[in-house]
Amino acid sequence: MRTTNTLSAVSNTYAYDVDLSADSTMVMKALKHKISEIDCGAGVLVIYDMGAIKWMLTTIQGELATKIRMIQVPVTLVGVDAARKSARVMDVDDVYHLVQVDLNQLNAEKTTKDELIITLCHTGEGGAAQLKDYIDQYSRLQMRVKALAIGHRDELVATVLRLQQVYQIHAFVGTFDPQLFGIPFISMAAIFEHSHQQLDQVLMFRPEAGRWDTYNQIYQYFKTQFEYAEVAKLQRVLPPLMDDLTTLYQLTEDQQIGLFVHLGSMIDRILAGKIVTTTAQTRKLVTQYSQDYQQLRRCLRPVEQTFKLIVNDEMIGTLLVILKQLH
Repeated sequence: MRTTNTLSAVSNTYAYDVDLSADSTMVMKALKHKISEIDCGAGVLVIYDMGAIKWMLTTIQGELATKIRMIQVPVTLVGVDAARKSARVMDVDDVYHLVQVDLNQLNAEKTTKDELIITLCHTGEGGAAQLKDYIDQYSRLQMRVKALAIGHRDELVATVLRLQQVYQIHAFVGTFDPQLFGIPFISMAAIFEHSHQQLDQVLMFRPEAGRWDTYNQIYQYFKTQFEYAEVAKLQRVLPPLMDDLTTLYQLTEDQQIGLFVHLGSMIDRILAGKIVTTTAQTRKLVTQYSQDYQQLRRCLRPVEQTFKLIVNDEMIGTLLVILKQLH
């Protein structure tokens, strides 16, 4: 931490050492206090190395309503692996190559996992199972589907963490959004308000039929222009965001297309590090339209979770100008 702050010269990095012998409840309480202490309202980026920390951070995020973004760097795991291999193998080059093989395998597992859809229902396994059967019957995506009926959030978190070790979770589908780990959510209403022929289109987060050709051309344009934003992720998050904004602000078709391009470009710019500092004029604007500002914050949350970024107030101010036509 001290080295990071010294080299960056910004002093915005903090450290918390987890005592593995301590009670997990006490650890989470201390970690929660630490996060609330350092959060200035913009959110906290946590770099951690132990899998159990992810569950704690997710729980804390729900309790504090603090934006927490997580990056796992398994330094301890690599260190333990290297130490054990060093005790068995005498040559440092052999140890080096064995550890590299394990790391490469770990990275490969992340990219080769089968995709999984999780169906959820508050009222019992019946609803989740029926939804699973419907997707199994009509979807041609060949994704695995698992039905869960879990009332307690802690139990759901633990189950999802176990599933993530084996699968790449594509989406939650059901009657409620658990808001876990940035995993996208598709409501049961969205599934059944479309015909079963359109099921895969809904599961892949595509815009409604009729707009697809136009948006598909824009996606192709994005592929040729963007260096940082993955178009596959844009296809997941932009359509539901556009639906929300169109409903809230009664956008015309031309306004929708213009906003769609703006949002994609905005995400790519943020990922490229091209972030504009919030001006006094923008601060005044978001104060004047505080209700709209809060709505936009909520609408943009899936984008922030999916791409692991934060949309700052300057960019939200620009969206306010576009949506409310404050030219």
